[in-house]
Amino acid sequence: MNNKIVPQSGEDNAGRLCEGGETRHHGGEEQIGGTEQTVPPAEGPSVDENESSSGKDHTQNTEEVTQKKRDIFDDLAALGRPIDEIVASEKLLTSLLVRKPKRDEWVRVHPTISARVYIYEAREENAHYIVLPEVVEPLRDVVRYVQLSLATNYSGGHFVWPVPVPTERRPHRAHVTAFAAAERAAREWIRISWGKDDYDLYRRSSAQVDPVWSTEISTPSEMMRFVAKTGGIEIIDTLDHPVVRALLGTD
Repeated sequence: MNNKIVPQSGEDNAGRLCEGGETRHHGGEEQIGGTEQTVPPAEGPSVDENESSSGKDHTQNTEEVTQKKRDIFDDLAALGRPIDEIVASEKLLTSLLVRKPKRDEWVRVHPTISARVYIYEAREENAHYIVLPEVVEPLRDVVRYVQLSLATNYSGGHFVWPVPVPTERRPHRAHVTAFAAAERAAREWIRISWGKDDYDLYRRSSAQVDPVWSTEISTPSEMMRFVAKTGGIEIIDTLDHPVVRALLGTD
């Protein structure tokens, strides 16, 4: 007896569809037990898009730098710039002398930093002393009542100007003209020169710049402390002070 076997499941010759079987193929999809499974594509070498973009940017930047390379000789003025323009700096005060303006210097006076005191000037030693009020009476013929004003010259050199304060009923012409010069110097650059019996006053009319004041001194008290600390002035606070005893002949 010949038994004919009829296939119940499997693939047809085209490999596309087999009825009655559990496995079916549709292109790249495989269905097992009624559930479709996706066959992953074959793996191959991948290209990182960021790396590719970075490489292009680096090449482009290199080309731009090469094209824009600066020729230092195109701007010869920049080669000789002053050091103050290259490195920001501030000149620090190391001393603060008490003195009058020189006859050949232009000066300005700070509008708010000043103090009125009694001083004794030992001209031979070029020394200045602040005399406290309780010691003034025995020295009244050698002390002066002055306004110590913070001043600067056109080059930026600071000093303290002892400006005589005209308090007498008939003040000396020199005191009047010096005080007037200091008041004017609070607003503009001036120069003073001694005349016959008072000061001649000159005003700068060209190339004016604003004075640059040190940030180390912002009040009259700071000025007085600084000038005393750096030896610009000393204090006479007792009748036993060697200078007082020398003046009174009791040393």
